[in-house]
Amino acid sequence: MIKNILSLLLCLFCLSLYSQDISVEENSLSLSLDIMHPDVQSDGDIDLHTVLTNNSNSKITIEWERVVNTISDGWSSAVCIGDQCYSPGLSANDFSLPAGATSDVYIHIYPGQFPGAIDMIVAGLADIDLVIADADDSSNTVTINFQFDITATSIKELTQKAVKLYPNPTTDFFMLDGDAEIEFVEVYNLLGRKVREFVALEGRTYDVSDLHSGFYLVRLMAGEESVIKTINLSKR
Repeated sequence: MIKNILSLLLCLFCLSLYSQDISVEENSLSLSLDIMHPDVQSDGDIDLHTVLTNNSNSKITIEWERVVNTISDGWSSAVCIGDQCYSPGLSANDFSLPAGATSDVYIHIYPGQFPGAIDMIVAGLADIDLVIADADDSSNTVTINFQFDITATSIKELTQKAVKLYPNPTTDFFMLDGDAEIEFVEVYNLLGRKVREFVALEGRTYDVSDLHSGFYLVRLMAGEESVIKTINLSKR
């Protein structure tokens, strides 16, 4: 009897050696939506989330790193853990997780380049890893993969074609090659404010001579709500 109890205790001890102190509910998540889906159009912010758990009997300092494997032009991403949301420019940080506690872990995608930029949403893809590790034990690590796919099935994708904006940089105007399917051309500053709007015509010159020097976003439209492509423009 005593021998059996000792064997059981030994097995439990061995299992504890191989169990991870941190774990997540899911380590691979994906989301696919059409660009006109309400979740995309509501506030320009889509996300995926899982739950992180501290399985140990003591508080752990968690280090996280966001690794962007792929992200489309015009998109940005950010991390939220618990009640703390970090800026898109921050790719690594740390936090404390009490013994036995859980915390929500989110990856947010902004398909309009920054939060709330509903008018600048573009179709695209993102593949992001979030690496979460015990600061005191590098072997105690989990990696969560997040994949996002925003498609534009309702319009003809000019992103599959060569659409050229020139001259770029420019001082007075720009033109477009391959613009037969474009209906409108909109120009935004980096604050997300629309500063110019044009009806697209083949061979047209788009006058930006009175804009201040700086960087702008030129949005190509196949209709009033169908964004085809966004191109960076440098105005001198």
